Amino acid sequence: MNKNCKIYNGGWYQDAEIYDKFSIAEDKENKGMNPIRDYLGKDFIAENPIDLGSGTGRAIDWIIKNVSYKGMIYAVEKSQEMCDFLEKKYDWRVVVIKATTDELLNHPLRNNIKSNFIISRFGFPSKIWDKKMAWEELVAIESLLMENGNFFTSGWDEDFNDELNEMWYAHIPDGLQAKTFKEWCKERISAITSPRNAHLNWLKQGIETKLQFDTLQESSYIMGSLFGENALKEIAIENKTKWQMKMAITANSKKELEQILKNYEKRT
Repeated sequence: MNKNCKIYNGGWYQDAEIYDKFSIAEDKENKGMNPIRDYLGKDFIAENPIDLGSGTGRAIDWIIKNVSYKGMIYAVEKSQEMCDFLEKKYDWRVVVIKATTDELLNHPLRNNIKSNFIISRFGFPSKIWDKKMAWEELVAIESLLMENGNFFTSGWDEDFNDELNEMWYAHIPDGLQAKTFKEWCKERISAITSPRNAHLNWLKQGIETKLQFDTLQESSYIMGSLFGENALKEIAIENKTKWQMKMAITANSKKELEQILKNYEKRT
């Protein structure tokens, strides 16, 4: 393992160019989001759709192409660099809000806007190992939903057993003492007691997809920047441009979120 990489040093989420190219290469066929469209049905109209942890707008691009909507699209993002990128990328139809998800509970948005469609792609919870944070973020999300609203997440299938996670295990120091990738997966799984560590409902699991770059040069540049010099050498030797990954989707109505939050309060 080496520490000479943007992921370890926290820089990858401040570099919008790198992050955007990585995001575009990730699940290009949108297998990790298209089942949401099918779940909603062709007659569904999203009112003021909200994207949490927008990054460079991958989920927003999907919404614009696949979901009928009215009102504005709201991009919620904590990074100023990402917010600047989003402001330049979209026109007046997308409102960019610099905030973390839990901050929305006390944000003017809560009093002025309600949505029947909230989504987070690889953004909920912000720290999957932190149950308290997941609960605080869920409180804010529930408060923004209309009575007929739904909250969706799209992200890792939480067994973490895929090539992209194996890349993480091999090259990113994360404090886990696992001696093998199998042990590493078990340690990660053991810290999650329910979907997204927030008792959400799975809509679909085990979605087989991939991270794929168009050229070896692009693969080397992006993955080498993110995962470091050792990863770059590995990519060059193997001529590697794609990694298998597994995703999963959750879907919950406002009423279901209300019950989840009530149960959490009882347990605490």
